[in-house]
Amino acid sequence: MITASSPTLAAILADAERLGFIYSSESQTGGLLAALAASKPNGRLLELGTGLGYGTCWLQSGLSADATLTTIEANMRNSQIAQSHLGSDKRIRFVVRDAGMWLQDAPANYYDLIFADSPAGKYTHLDEALQALNVGGIYVVDDMRRKTDGTDEYLEPARRLTEILTERPDFVVTQLTDFATGVLLAVRTRL
Repeated sequence: MITASSPTLAAILADAERLGFIYSSESQTGGLLAALAASKPNGRLLELGTGLGYGTCWLQSGLSADATLTTIEANMRNSQIAQSHLGSDKRIRFVVRDAGMWLQDAPANYYDLIFADSPAGKYTHLDEALQALNVGGIYVVDDMRRKTDGTDEYLEPARRLTEILTERPDFVVTQLTDFATGVLLAVRTRL
């Protein structure tokens, strides 16, 4: 298990600072992702929005030896940086493609955990993302409340996402509004 001070995470954050990349998840969210990944031994995990690999690293730390993680990133440079830090792990499959386009071809009822950290799978292509989730699978998103820098670009889409998910009879939803940047967890209960 890693901690927020792990050398790999520090190297990813150094790359983020060097490039002015401001979209990495918070370490609290990372710890949650590691625990959720650990709850899925032999699991098939999906991350939508690799970024530079910060969330990927946390997910990796919770993977069992026979679990797999597929992580999707549209930006080639970002994916290459993530791969430079994590690419030696054969449990991780890096895909450079638009997440929305990738979701259109995603297998149904396949993934045990989906971390939707890009607009696709969260604010667009939601039905496709949820269809890819297996029964008992966990759908997790962050950035569900106003950022500390005052930006609220995603407040309205986050509110709509919460409304859509809480109205679905095939999911149990909980909101961790005061946790990190706000996290929403939804567990699929039936097909």
